[in-house]
Amino acid sequence: MNLTTLRHFKDLVPNFGTNISLAAIQTHISDAQKSHLIPEVGKTLFDALCLAMEGYFEIPAYNPNTAYQQGDKARLEQYVYVAGVTRGTPPGNNWTRLAIYDLLADYIIPFVTYQSASRLFKFHGINIDQFGIHTNAGQEFGAISAKDRAMLAGEMEREAFKAMSEIKDFLRLENWTIDGVAYQDPTRTNATARPNFGISTPVSKWP
Repeated sequence: MNLTTLRHFKDLVPNFGTNISLAAIQTHISDAQKSHLIPEVGKTLFDALCLAMEGYFEIPAYNPNTAYQQGDKARLEQYVYVAGVTRGTPPGNNWTRLAIYDLLADYIIPFVTYQSASRLFKFHGINIDQFGIHTNAGQEFGAISAKDRAMLAGEMEREAFKAMSEIKDFLRLENWTIDGVAYQDPTRTNATARPNFGISTPVSKWP
């Protein structure tokens, strides 16, 4: 399950092309999640985030004309609310916002997007075949320099690092308990699980 979409790439990554397919970036999304996200949040929380992402559009959008009962869920913008005892309009007004969607929308999706974009900038347009390793070059476009690639990748890595710091701050503030479910910080039990956010390619550590 991808914890980002093409729309998020277009929203967050400057000058991201409208003609880039999901297939072209899938390997980078998978790497971001396996090598960088799971070691930091753990497989159990990752699976919960995947379920939340998958089920988001199955939750009805908020409709002011609907008579909601206690416990009913409704999505408004990128968040999900649960109705309280008395009627009202989210946010607030006796509605509770599910923290798993706060974490997903505000921090996880940006992290996965930026980390994927960093790898994309390093490798996109580089082809390996029987003639060696080369980049595309046509009559109307040319490959950017290695220096510019590194600059773009580095900027995305900085954004990813900032997003991960915000993820960890969120989880510490919530004591790693989200919507009543307690999760475990894998970096406190496995010292080798922390990923490398530098320029070098990390070693994949699938739990």
